[in-house]
Amino acid sequence: LHIGPGRSVLRFLYYLTPTVARVTPPIGSASGGTIVQVEGSHFINSGLLTCRFGSQDTRAVRFISSHQILCRTPKMPQGVASVIISNNAQNFSGSSDAVFAFSDPIFYHLNPYLGPITGGTIVLVEAHGLPEAGENAIKCTFGDLVVEGVRVNSTHLVCKSPAVATPGEIPVYIALNLQDRVEA
Repeated sequence: LHIGPGRSVLRFLYYLTPTVARVTPPIGSASGGTIVQVEGSHFINSGLLTCRFGSQDTRAVRFISSHQILCRTPKMPQGVASVIISNNAQNFSGSSDAVFAFSDPIFYHLNPYLGPITGGTIVLVEAHGLPEAGENAIKCTFGDLVVEGVRVNSTHLVCKSPAVATPGEIPVYIALNLQDRVEA
């Protein structure tokens, strides 16, 4: 009996269950939209490749290899969610140590809020809810100039102001994951 297209036999593909080893960046906005790189094994390039953050499913944005895919985070409440993968949008990998922290820290105050055009001012950024997960990827943007930031604790981070050519007021943005920036 031939029942497939062109009278061919229908085929079913068995695969090894995918596993997740790591998610980069490990933190992003609770509003969703952060592109994360998921590393693991046994990913299959299909239109059904799905990432699950906690209980929320989202289709993979890009298949890179059987060990690496890109996913866009869904909108989630603040907190930590485990990340698992399915090759068929139905059967997901087992439990995973890979987690993603959904966070929307609030930035209150820059101290000091002014400095010389030669730069070098150590600026203390007061905040609420700075998670540890992003401490190695903090960037402070002064206008268009990006500098490293350092997490001090859950309520403070510091940035060194860069030199600029002319005096004036510029916006300051903070990113905890090299992607999602928030005005300070």
